[in-house]
Amino acid sequence: MKICLVRLDERLIHGQVAIAWTRVTGADQLIVISDEAANDEMQKVLLEMAVPSGTKLLILTVKEAVGKFKQEQIPGTKVILVFKKPEDILKMVQEGVSIPVLNIGGMYYRPERKQYRKALCLSEEDIQILNKLYALGVKLEYQVAPMNNKEDVLNIIKAR
Repeated sequence: MKICLVRLDERLIHGQVAIAWTRVTGADQLIVISDEAANDEMQKVLLEMAVPSGTKLLILTVKEAVGKFKQEQIPGTKVILVFKKPEDILKMVQEGVSIPVLNIGGMYYRPERKQYRKALCLSEEDIQILNKLYALGVKLEYQVAPMNNKEDVLNIIKAR
């Protein structure tokens, strides 16, 4: 199993992830890691509908995902991990799961968030979590879609 992309996107699976990123990476498995999605039957059905044919989907809680990684039980040959919340990624990394690069492409506006790019709105808490991930060795890249240039997230934040 090869992890070809770890993505933070509040919409989880949608056109960019399901079509663009799957094609570019050649992924055969999408793994959504979200306690909310794993515990919501309606959201599971909607996520399954968004997955392109020929691509498998697995929806896990953070705890389930950590267990599967530790036991090396992640299915698929080429895998994309998709997270909704930065704190879930931090939990995974703190539990010893290696995530060398995090692709961020969909954190949207809320009143407590400041907009840095079109699809990059961050609260102070989000920034603290991203800084912790960086300190743990995770490279942070902002890239909405594969055809867009990658930008260093910390440089974007510092520039503001």
